[in-house]
Amino acid sequence: SLGPLWAILHVLNHAVTKSLVFFVAGNLIQRYRTQEIENIHGVVRALPFTGTCLIIGTLAITGSPPFGIFISEFLIVSGGFHENHFIPSILFLVFTVMIFVGFIRHLVRMAFARTPEDGKEESLFASSEEIGNHDEDPRPPGDAVPDRIRESWGWQTAGIVLALVPVIL
Repeated sequence: SLGPLWAILHVLNHAVTKSLVFFVAGNLIQRYRTQEIENIHGVVRALPFTGTCLIIGTLAITGSPPFGIFISEFLIVSGGFHENHFIPSILFLVFTVMIFVGFIRHLVRMAFARTPEDGKEESLFASSEEIGNHDEDPRPPGDAVPDRIRESWGWQTAGIVLALVPVIL
């Protein structure tokens, strides 16, 4: 049976993907000065690179195709059905879908929702007044001035890039 081999592949894929997610979490904690998911909004707008990595990392860690975790989970489930382990395979699928839905629910709010004002979140789309208002730049200095990227993001950005390469491959 190849099931144990697919499980080892899954553990390796998970370890590589989790490093990307931890680098992203570190950037978010520094930018938003909180570890509470409820207090993190609009990452894609405020930190475009980190927001993109947040989306990629979340999709990868939850086992979405075409990432390595999807392939290893598919092989594990296929092995389970091939060996006539129907109940554990079905439970694995059900719980995987539940995890995916929970992660995506938080991801959408963290990545795209605007900062709450007056007790409610604003629409994802900018109003005509906001388009003309450039008083505040929501991006950190390293994102607004390319020459300062190395100074403001430094090793964290390099870590995210290095962790992103195996996740995509």
